[in-house]
Amino acid sequence: ATLTKGGAYNLKLTGVGPGSYVTSAYPVQVQVMGANHAENVDMRGYSAMPRADWGTSYYAPVPSWTGADTDLYVFNPNPTAITIYYEDRVGTGSFTVNANSTKSYQDGALRYVPTNSGVHLYSTGINVFRAFAAVDTESATWDWAYSLIPEQFLTTETFLSWAPGDKYIPPQNDGSSVYVTAVNDATTVWFYNSAGSLLYTTNIDKLQSVSFYDPDHDSTGMRIVA
Repeated sequence: ATLTKGGAYNLKLTGVGPGSYVTSAYPVQVQVMGANHAENVDMRGYSAMPRADWGTSYYAPVPSWTGADTDLYVFNPNPTAITIYYEDRVGTGSFTVNANSTKSYQDGALRYVPTNSGVHLYSTGINVFRAFAAVDTESATWDWAYSLIPEQFLTTETFLSWAPGDKYIPPQNDGSSVYVTAVNDATTVWFYNSAGSLLYTTNIDKLQSVSFYDPDHDSTGMRIVA
């Protein structure tokens, strides 16, 4: 496909397995959508990351809830199987992901992401991999997901570019929470609104998961510092 600046191209992938990729002559943004055709609204969206930026260590901040499980998916692009090591607030372990294959956290760790817990996934050497999360997996109730960011790109400051609590103007509900997990124990986290006012301060330990939203139901512009 040939695109002009600002143009878009929609490609429906049918029967295409793990390892598919997109190349371009100039920088592009790629969004991947996945859906369960047996459900009315069970769809997940993921932002693709350039292959050169994939890493060997990732942190997942979003936990499970009672009646809503969060699962992670690990893709191994390497020509041989790799070992993925994991740790959460329940325990540690490892599992194998075959070459050019994907395995879920539930299949590898034999549990979903625990409640009130983040997850650390990592490999050894130069065995890069990619990881994704499906929140409220296998369900159409809450319909969202995210791409994990390699540890080398984590920072001590970030902003929410757009996070209204619902579809109303102004928002009336709190449907856009921010989730944070810590890489180290005794980590202090500050949450500021878009005007720069401090909203909330908390201290969390490694892999503890905390969520917060702006009391005005619109977290757009929120600044998080750790």
